[in-house]
Amino acid sequence: MVPIYKSDTYTATFTERDSETITITFDFFDARKTDFKPPITRVGGCYENAHIHISSKSNDWYTSNGREELVAACQKILSKYLRVICFGFSMGAHAAVLFGTLFKANRVVAVSPRIQLDPEQEPYDTRNVEFVRQCNFAEGDLRQIADSQIETVIVFDPFSAPDAAHVKVFESNFPAWHYLALPFSGHNSLQPAKDAKKLRPLMRSLVLGDTSLSFIHKMYKSLRRNSVYYWYNHLLHSRCRRTVVRAAADFMINHPDANNPMFFKLGERLIQIGDFETGLPLLRKAYYLTKKPPRNWQPRLIASEIQYIKLTDRRNKILLEKRSRSKTLRQLELRA
Repeated sequence: MVPIYKSDTYTATFTERDSETITITFDFFDARKTDFKPPITRVGGCYENAHIHISSKSNDWYTSNGREELVAACQKILSKYLRVICFGFSMGAHAAVLFGTLFKANRVVAVSPRIQLDPEQEPYDTRNVEFVRQCNFAEGDLRQIADSQIETVIVFDPFSAPDAAHVKVFESNFPAWHYLALPFSGHNSLQPAKDAKKLRPLMRSLVLGDTSLSFIHKMYKSLRRNSVYYWYNHLLHSRCRRTVVRAAADFMINHPDANNPMFFKLGERLIQIGDFETGLPLLRKAYYLTKKPPRNWQPRLIASEIQYIKLTDRRNKILLEKRSRSKTLRQLELRA
């Protein structure tokens, strides 16, 4: 691994391998980011590819000054390879599309990218708004920058509203690109594959493009039920069905990778289908075992507790009424 570029805003490191293909990867968004992250040296199962990793010091969506110098430094390396592939997640996915054009790449794979950064424009994306507002919107508008002729695959969760909104704009601007929908996979649409320990073969197929997207979709379908993230994203959907809640509970409750936010949402869904006995303890567990629970958790927990008390009171009242009627009937029978 050799540094090939460094400035106040960007770094690039090169890992040489005996290959005709080079893969370029990028940092993804990290709210706690204060400096350059350690570079990675390969992507998934693509062990044989040469590799460049580009890192940004801040969450700038790669719009800061110095991008031209970075591109020039990398081009000296890229000119030695027959095939250039750009790959990234989230902010890194945005960069993959952006640099795919700047590097004249042969293939781009972008997992849940934004097509533009201005939160005041459609699709009105307000995620990470305090970071995005510091970016140069014009330098990050892929509608104006991206090359429609480059072979590009956009991977996304159609049930993630913000990501699906961006993809809709991508499709209208770049209809010839390929769009791979992985339902209930979340913002990082490869997380279920990682959770199910099938990330490397899926990523390799995506990056190299040596299998069809329909085959990759089948791979995802075969593994998704073994992921807590898949079930959690299912629970987040507004029309989550009773059977899904039950299946999610069976899989998640004792799963070692399930966390407190997952248990809180699962508890709420169980309560919604009337299972207070399982759901309420999950809500309590998630709330009291979280050091700094979100502010809206407490009122949601209190509302569920009150709902349970009212339900219990109503059940007790019905039970007392039944007992009273039964007692009255026995007395009338005795008198008769």
